[in-house]
Amino acid sequence: MKSNTITGLFFLVGGVTPLLIYMALSPDGLDVLTTQQTELIASWLLLSIPIAYMRTTNIMTASTGKEMAQIGVLVTIVAFGGGMVADAFAAAGDDAARNTIGQLLWSTMMIGTFFLGLGYYLEKAFPVVVSGLLMLLGVVGFLVLGIGGTDQDENSLLMVVMPIWMLLIIAMGVITLRRE
Repeated sequence: MKSNTITGLFFLVGGVTPLLIYMALSPDGLDVLTTQQTELIASWLLLSIPIAYMRTTNIMTASTGKEMAQIGVLVTIVAFGGGMVADAFAAAGDDAARNTIGQLLWSTMMIGTFFLGLGYYLEKAFPVVVSGLLMLLGVVGFLVLGIGGTDQDENSLLMVVMPIWMLLIIAMGVITLRRE
């Protein structure tokens, strides 16, 4: 299998499957999985996103763009690791701890998203529109989630930022799969 196929699949798995797990199989969906199973499976599947990010930086040439993207990967990995702690609190039913940790880590992940977008823009790793949207989402997402919080109700700003982020991840997967 080609390298870009593997990377593209990592992006798609990270962008599509957690949505399906939460919407279709969770207690809020078809009620196939418990809350604990939903959080565990979604956390494991989301790990494919930092792997895909890392794989894209590995093919970049030494440049400022690669360095910015590597900063974004590092920040994202730290945020994802902590995000798994927030998911564990959610699985245990401790919404207060999940929201407190989640606010810190989702907003931190948006900082990583900004640096990735900047690195991808400088390196021309993805189309300018995708890189620009990553940078914009990184800034807006940081402000919205860092200040506004990450409560899980339907009116939460998290429910606006995250679908846009997931769509960008899916777009990056499709672009990566289509590369020669």
